[in-house]
Amino acid sequence: MINLLVRTFIIYIAVIAVMRLMGKRQIGQLQPFEMVITIIIADLAAMPMQDEKIPLLRGIIPLVVLLFAQVVFSYIIFRNKRFRNWLNGTPSVIIAHGKINHTTLQHCMINFSDIVEAMHGQGISDLGDIDFAVLETNGSISFFQKPEFQGVQKSDINAEVSSDRFSYPLVMNGKFLPNYIQFTDETERKIQKKINDMGRKLDDVIFCYIDSSGEIQVIFKGNK
Repeated sequence: MINLLVRTFIIYIAVIAVMRLMGKRQIGQLQPFEMVITIIIADLAAMPMQDEKIPLLRGIIPLVVLLFAQVVFSYIIFRNKRFRNWLNGTPSVIIAHGKINHTTLQHCMINFSDIVEAMHGQGISDLGDIDFAVLETNGSISFFQKPEFQGVQKSDINAEVSSDRFSYPLVMNGKFLPNYIQFTDETERKIQKKINDMGRKLDDVIFCYIDSSGEIQVIFKGNK
């Protein structure tokens, strides 16, 4: 029993490591070859978990091979457009100038229910509002509304634009977030000093961030 628990934990860690190294795409953003690799990884990971007679390495080595294949394919895709088009396919225009391309729909095996569902997901209720629709290589549908139905931009009406900027998290649960700090004018030393000036320690910080006006805000443990 203990052996099974240990094997399951090791396979679990190995799968997490492989998926983490493969990138951060969500399921709906995966290209066909990435989806295939994901399915195979799930199947390979399940086999040594269920059967203790299968050596642990026979479950881990295929995961490493698939990771290597993913890295190689990604590199080739980046360098070779022809290979990229062959492996991932190319986007297909299913609606052009408000007219539905029935031939493309049949070729891509897309029906009107799929189009309507995707429209509703993007907040579009009327098919007549659409100027162009493109079936992307990952299976999602991108819609472009006719100019008269597009939202008004501030530049269209010469509206005053605020100079407020993005809100960057700096500290979370007592730990600095260097991935965000690098995009600000702050340093870990300056943030630490501000926290100390408040009479608190870094470990007391639940969340620290720069608000849209450029001020550092700190939420300490025990704060409501």
